[in-house]
Amino acid sequence: MAILSPNSPVTSVIELNLEGLSDEQRDRAKRAAGEIIVDGINDLLDESRSPVLGGAYKKQKADGERSILFEFGDMRDSLEWRDAGGSSIEIGSWDPDETPKLFNHTIGDTLPQRQVLPLPNETFKDEIMDRVNQAIDDIRQTGRPRRRTLGDAFTEIEISIPTRPTPRTTTIGALLDLEEE
Repeated sequence: MAILSPNSPVTSVIELNLEGLSDEQRDRAKRAAGEIIVDGINDLLDESRSPVLGGAYKKQKADGERSILFEFGDMRDSLEWRDAGGSSIEIGSWDPDETPKLFNHTIGDTLPQRQVLPLPNETFKDEIMDRVNQAIDDIRQTGRPRRRTLGDAFTEIEISIPTRPTPRTTTIGALLDLEEE
């Protein structure tokens, strides 16, 4: 992790297993991994969860209000990925207006520590890295990452439909005949 000062980019370098991939497949794998990680960070922040393995957040400020870190913010919008050469990508912020915030949240000196990026010898949570590894395996086997479909999203959302005499829970996918109940 390149944490030199709050006035320099705050990034984490991720080494990927790109063994056996052509140059074109390596580029696809890096792009897929970078997009998955940035999306995964934001998805977990939306749920007030740390994207760093072993990380945890207090979900509310002392006054009981939810932190805006979890809702929106320029710091979150500044997160991006870049090719770091070889089999690596770099995730972080290069925005000079946002790197002090990311630095201070990562280190925890002037703001509460809420790691968005892993420090050296740390990694992102398995739910992010499993998706990265699956995408790379898909590229290795088919040349392309598997695209998530609207049907995939539907099968992950559960809704409750009141019926008489008792309510039952089903998925939107079942309602649309995308899966068996």
